[in-house]
Amino acid sequence: MKSWVFDLQEAKKLIEKNNSLSPEHNEILEKLLIIIKSISKAAFEGLCENNKKIMYEILNEIWPIIIFILQKMSTNCIIVECIIQLIKVYMRGLNNNFIKFIPEYINNVINGYKLYPISSYLYAFEILVTVFPETKEQEIKLILNNTFNELYNITFNRYIKKEFDLNIYAEIGEDFFGMAYRIMKISPTILIDNNMLINIINISLKYITTTQIEIAKNIIIFFQNIIKFEKIDFFKKMENTDNITYKKYKDIFQKMINEFSLLLCEKILYIYINSSVEQIIENLNELFKDFIIYQKTLVLKGMEIHLKNIPGDILTNKEKNTFFNLIDDFSVKEEEFNIFIDNFINRCISNQIRKRGQN
Repeated sequence: MKSWVFDLQEAKKLIEKNNSLSPEHNEILEKLLIIIKSISKAAFEGLCENNKKIMYEILNEIWPIIIFILQKMSTNCIIVECIIQLIKVYMRGLNNNFIKFIPEYINNVINGYKLYPISSYLYAFEILVTVFPETKEQEIKLILNNTFNELYNITFNRYIKKEFDLNIYAEIGEDFFGMAYRIMKISPTILIDNNMLINIINISLKYITTTQIEIAKNIIIFFQNIIKFEKIDFFKKMENTDNITYKKYKDIFQKMINEFSLLLCEKILYIYINSSVEQIIENLNELFKDFIIYQKTLVLKGMEIHLKNIPGDILTNKEKNTFFNLIDDFSVKEEEFNIFIDNFINRCISNQIRKRGQN
């Protein structure tokens, strides 16, 4: 341990002296952090619960130094990632004994993310949610809720203001929407209790047609989780342990689904017709099927409105009626539905090719 502290202190002195590190010292610090992480992880795995206080004392010793390094190296992707991976080991190993470090940890995550769009800062928050998904500590619950709110605002008010920005900050967009659907599965109350869920839904609907494939895929999974929220383990457990709260959240979810269902139907058809993101068609099909299985009444209502807008050279009125009926009878006609969708997509692609040829 004394060797770790000494080496970290040396790194701290170099940063204080030069306000940065040379490439050579950067590489040395990176290797040092990786080594400390590996040894710490092995130590946690070999210690019984009573002896984990040793690791707590070690973290107490090195915490001010690693926080200093995180602050001063906040724009260095590799160092930031190494520090967050190191902190993750202690967070998981110490669990509730890590709680006292959370406010300072999160404060540095938010400040670092404001300075520089490093996806690791989003991951840093996600780790915290994963380790403390159902914390009873009201202070920690408030920190988690407020932090997600901050990360959302920084992401979409500082970095991603329009779809073009998704090209520049593709990794940020992918990680944010990925984080949203994973948090939706493990601790959805973070998105609900501070009214952030409706914001994420609206921004997801806005960008679901993006040609950034991984972002689009993450948005699709996000909507799948919302549509079949009752199947999420978090809510299945809640239904058995706290049925009153479960019914409250169920009403919130259903209200939101009712509100976005028409627009989601329109977006699904838009992607099919324009074939703008062919690589997500398979994912989109799965979303569409889940939408029908869990919210068929809303899908029928949406399709009744939006199918009228599909040009006749793509679907005739007779084919639109067939499409509608296949949705209505999906439970017994899934195979026919799949064939229809495949033919529909192929026709849309051919139509796009023909249009490009005319131009």
